[in-house]
Amino acid sequence: MSDVKLIRAEKVNKKFKQGPSMVHAVKDVDFEMSPGEKVYLYGPSGAGKSTLLDILGNLTRASSGKIFFRDKDVCKMSDKKRSLMRNLCFGFVFQFYYLLPELTVLENVMLPSRIIGKNTRGIKDKAMGLLKRVKMDHRIKHKPLELSGGEAQRVSIARALINSPEILFCDEPTGNLDSAMASSIYEIVNDISREEKMSLLIVTHHELDKTYYDTKYLMKDGVLNRQ
Repeated sequence: MSDVKLIRAEKVNKKFKQGPSMVHAVKDVDFEMSPGEKVYLYGPSGAGKSTLLDILGNLTRASSGKIFFRDKDVCKMSDKKRSLMRNLCFGFVFQFYYLLPELTVLENVMLPSRIIGKNTRGIKDKAMGLLKRVKMDHRIKHKPLELSGGEAQRVSIARALINSPEILFCDEPTGNLDSAMASSIYEIVNDISREEKMSLLIVTHHELDKTYYDTKYLMKDGVLNRQ
């Protein structure tokens, strides 16, 4: 594994107001990932896991601290540059699939590439290949409301991969699925991460089988500890 860190966080904090109170969701977190590394981060509900993932994935800004992507200081980037970096370098899979209901399965998968103006024919071919990979190529003309939860999550995985990201962020990807389907989803993302030598960060309430991952973290009350 390379010594160059793909993502590095230094003394990251996140505070926000919740009603009359100030919540300190992430507390002085240090974190790093190498290219190709597979990490899972677990902890109870309300521990700050999703907030940290959002910060590492540049979906939100930290209150203090530093975030680096390949040694570039992300905190100094404009919102436009951060947005472009997210689309080109990061893929996201969430608990709630966020598929656009008016688009077909194929159109949903193609969307991130269409946003940045890639060639439509090339996008379509790649999207079809990804849908075949997650065993959803037989549903390309269906709309999200016609899919089961497991099917929708597999489509969202294909969408997350359309721009060939360097890292896949998964935030409670099986939170709405039964145990059998959850195992299937973890198998898919782990296989793809291994085959593509793509970094993988999974956030979950539960401990996972450590044999599939390089590094394991526990987060509790905003504090992150490597296990």
